[in-house]
Formats: sequence, C-alpha cells, structure tokens
Amino acid sequence: MQEPQTPEKTTTPKSSARLWRGGCDCVLILQSPVSEAKPAGFLNYVTRFFDGRGRVIKVLPDLRGKTFRFSPGEGDNIELLHVYRRYGPIQQGLINKALVSRRLLRPALYLDNWRFFEFYIKRFAAVKIMALKETVYETEQRQFHKMMLCSDLVLYGDKALAEALAYDAGYKGQLMPVPYMERHYDEAKYPAYMTYPSPAESGPEAVQETLAAFEGHLERIAAEPPKKSALDILMLCDRFSTHTNTIREYVEAFGEMSGNRYAFADAREKFTYDGGAHGFVYDFGAYDAVVIHFSVRQCFPQYTSPRYLEALKQYGGYKVLMVQDDYDLTEVTRKRIEEMGVHEVLTPVPEANIPKVYPPERFTGVRFQTVLTGYVTAEMAARREFVPLGERKNVFCYRGRPLHYQYGISGHEKLAIGVDMRRICEERGVPCDIEWTEEKRIYGAAWDDFISDARAMLASESGASIFDFDGSLKKKIDDGLAANPDMTFGEAFEKYLKDIDGQIIVNVVSPKMFEAIAHRTALVMYTGEYSGILKPDVLLEKVMDDAYLTALTERAYEDIIASGRYDYQSYVDLVDGAIRSAGAYSPPGIIFQLGKNETWRERSFTRFVLKNKLYNFLHLHPALYAALRRIKRSMLNSY
Repeated sequence: MQEPQTPEKTTTPKSSARLWRGGCDCVLILQSPVSEAKPAGFLNYVTRFFDGRGRVIKVLPDLRGKTFRFSPGEGDNIELLHVYRRYGPIQQGLINKALVSRRLLRPALYLDNWRFFEFYIKRFAAVKIMALKETVYETEQRQFHKMMLCSDLVLYGDKALAEALAYDAGYKGQLMPVPYMERHYDEAKYPAYMTYPSPAESGPEAVQETLAAFEGHLERIAAEPPKKSALDILMLCDRFSTHTNTIREYVEAFGEMSGNRYAFADAREKFTYDGGAHGFVYDFGAYDAVVIHFSVRQCFPQYTSPRYLEALKQYGGYKVLMVQDDYDLTEVTRKRIEEMGVHEVLTPVPEANIPKVYPPERFTGVRFQTVLTGYVTAEMAARREFVPLGERKNVFCYRGRPLHYQYGISGHEKLAIGVDMRRICEERGVPCDIEWTEEKRIYGAAWDDFISDARAMLASESGASIFDFDGSLKKKIDDGLAANPDMTFGEAFEKYLKDIDGQIIVNVVSPKMFEAIAHRTALVMYTGEYSGILKPDVLLEKVMDDAYLTALTERAYEDIIASGRYDYQSYVDLVDGAIRSAGAYSPPGIIFQLGKNETWRERSFTRFVLKNKLYNFLHLHPALYAALRRIKRSMLNSY
C-alpha cells in the first residue's frame, strides 16, 4: 500500500472568513476590462476592503478562446482571471473550473459588471455584493431584480434611488451607503457611464468609516436567516443499486422527510458525452445544491457518466458528496473531490481519523462530517408486531461474504464469525441459517422475513482496518494468490498486513443491526466499537432463555429505535442543515413539477426514476430548459 504524497499546500492569505456563512477562501470581483483600466469608486472601495483580508481575484472577460488563465494583479493578494469573453454557460463553467483549479470553493462575489448576472445568480458564494447602477436598471430591469434578490449587500450612492429600486425589486437585504461618493457625469467622455471619485479623493477618515461600516454589514449578514424557505436540490444516485434496502431507504428518506424539494437523477446514464461540438453538458443551474449519493461510487469511474461529471465540474452551486467504503482506492475518491469542487463530504470515517484520510492541508475549505452507513426507517420505528421468540425457526441467522484480504482483520471477521458459529451450531445441533456465498444473498422483503425467523443474528462491525490508498496493496496480495492460490488469510496477514492493520480503522454500526433490533432479534457480536452505539450483551448460553432475550431486545428497541436518535429524519435534517448553514441559495427559478415528494410510497424508486426521466432531462439540458422557461414566462405574462 502506498500513501501518495500530499500535494503542496496552496497558500491562502489571512481572510475574514469568520464574517461569512461557512467561511470564505477568496473574493471574486466580476468586472469588465473597462473598469480594470478605469476603476470606479465602488470597485476601489471593495478592492481596498478585501485586499489584505484574503485572496482577491478580478474576473476579466477578455479572451477569444474558450479557456481561462491567471495573471498577477496590482497587489500581492490580487490576481487577474482572464476568461472567455462571451457571457453564458460556457464562460460560467470556465470560471468555476478556474476556481476549482486553485482549490477555491467558497468565494465572496462582488458584481461590478452586470453582464455576469447569470453567473452571479447561480454561483454558490459565502456572500454576494453588488453595486447599484441606475443605467443597468433602466435597460435590464428583469435581470436587475434577480441580481438584487440574490444579493446580501447592495452598495449605493443615492439613498432615495436605492430605496425606490429595492422596493420595486422586493429586496429586503442589507443596503449600504457610500456617502462620500457624489455622482457626476462626464458627458463628453462617458455619456452613459457613472463615475465616482476614488477612496483617496474622499479623505482618510471617510475611507476608514466606510470600511468599518462595510465590516459591520458583513457581520449582520452572517447572522441573517436563510432567504428561501425550501431549497431546490438535485440528488444524483445509481438506480441499479436500489435493490439493496439500505440504498433505497437512504434515497427515499430525502424524498419523504426533507423540508426542501429534492429531484433525483441517475448518474450512470446511457448517453455518452465526448466533449465534441455535438455534445452538450447538463446544466444544474436550476438547483440550489447538488447531493451526490454514495451509490455513485467515486472510486469507480463507471458509476458517473462523463456528461454528469463534466456538469459537476462546471456547476457553481453547493456540492455535497456522500461517501462509503472510503478505504477502496482512496486516492481516486480524493482526486474526484478536488476536481468536482465538492464543498462538503459525509463519511463514516470516525472523526479522529478523518485528517489521516483527508489531510486538512490538502482539502482546505472542504467540510467533513462523520455519519452512519444507514439509519432507522419510519417502518422500523412503527413496527409493533413481530414473530414471538417461541415460534422462530432458527436460533441464529447470518448472511456474510468472503472479502478480499486487503480489508484486514475487520474484513476477515465478517466471514470468520459465520464460519465459526455454523460449525458450533452443527456440532451442537442448534438450528441456524448461516451462509456467506454470493448466491445465498437476500434482498428486499425476503430480508425482513429472514431476520424475523431467528432468535439472534450474528453481527460484526461494518468497515475495514486497512486503507488501500492507491490499489497497490490489493495488487500485491493478488500477485501472491496467483503464485499460491491456497494462501490463507493468516499467511497473507503475516506477509502483507501485520504492520499496517489498525493504523486507520473504520468501525461503524451496520444498518442490518437496526433492522434486527426492530424485529426484536438479538445480536451476537464480536467485541468492537460499533460507532459507540451498540455493546455486546448476549452470551451464547442465554440465547435460548426467552425471558432474558425478551428483556434484552426490548431494551435495545427502546434505546436504539424508539428513542429516535438514529432515525432517517435526524440524518435528513443534518444534511439539509449543512446546506442551509453554508448559505446555498439561488433566486426563485422555474421548476417544472412532474412529481411530488409525498407520492414516494406509491411506486418503487426505479419506477420513480424512469417516470421522471423527462423531468430530469428538461431541467438539466440547458437549451431545452431555457426554451421552456421562456414559454412559461410568456404564459405568465399573458394573464
């Protein structure tokens, strides 16, 4: 196993991240080449305020080709980002890719050039600031309203004008006067362009007062409640994995329990994208955030179609990645996190081990939270009827599988507990249903019947005790097995694993344990951590004691299931809360509702995805979505 070298850390100057939701790693100033040559007063103040507090990037649309490049700016902390000059989705994707290339995920936006309005509206940002320009309102009223509605702070020079325009747009955010800027026109040179004196022309005291007021506004913004009561969120998942109860339940929970509006798309689509002239990239701009479900395994490229991957790279909204099996090809997953520009990662890796798996110096700006691999469903909590212990056919049940030696002792235990216990049961004539081959796996409703027909279920911790960061460990063991097919786990452990086993451990409670507890089926387990939730409490000789087993399973049910501490509602609230606390928000857009969250139980998840292919296609195909928005807008305007 080879742990790759951590790339050189990107130097980031000190920032005022404490002022903004979720922190800020740079300030993106959206301007025009004209304003760079002759900066106006607003731009001078903004640049002066942020210079020295963090990295400042001025975006200049001055390139003929569909590309971007960075160049040094006029200060130590200021860079220029030159980008394709045509405004639109291609330019927006290039800006997002440029930020990801510098590992910048949480920019603050300052809008000086209104032609960036679509990027400004769609892009996730720690804070959004715009300068009030009357000429923009006169020519682009609809876009002006949208820009104001998604802004956190609007700078103005004329109070009466600012209040009138804010009222007209329905803007309820922060308004900040820049009182020492007298508007004037130079009709000969700039007939349609408002100019303002620079900060230096206003006097040092006035400058300091204005900069202090700026900081005060940002502090108030950080304490403001979300602007949108319900967010529009897209979840990417793999519908071919939903035959597994846990995956289906995980996804369904967001459709049923979230206060936000979730749409779902199959990331492993059949369409291909080669980046050619006839290809198109999905546009996720209709959504406030995108959540990538763990069924779309990032360590294996085939789980994400190239079209979706490119769309994720270009998407400027908030991105959440759910990961499980972090120990498989860890470096591939880590690179995906970087290239997609993920903001938040939900992982079962224990909090103490997260820095070992995802070095903080490499993943600056990415938030990591430890979660479980599955939760208690509403059906588990509502279950009041179960098969009495005396009527159960088997004493023990278990389904495991032989795992590759690369997962260490934790992986081997999943097989060993089944082999050992079945041997004991056969020797003692104890009825059991214990298997570990792939053809004996059980899915769907049959799994509930299987659990409810046994007095106790064998269990081992979910996870692994070894991380194979780059796949080299698996290759070494495979080569050893090729030379010696009869090599046992003990031999492999001595030769390849003993020095690295246990360095990083993922040992979490399995969703199967929640299911067993809900059926009042006892658990017989190896000693382990179990996420700090479960503690072994069953002895083999006690399994046949009805009174003991009944008391044990009832205690487990009350503590784990009935308490509500580990239900899906708490998990959905955690994910939604993380997205909201980050300030993910886009102004109200047109969402074509072809289905409602509360209808989930009327069909299987697979049918839901198939039925909503049109829904997903309408929203994600940029040209179709733009056309349908125009049609719907014209219909609304006709009344």
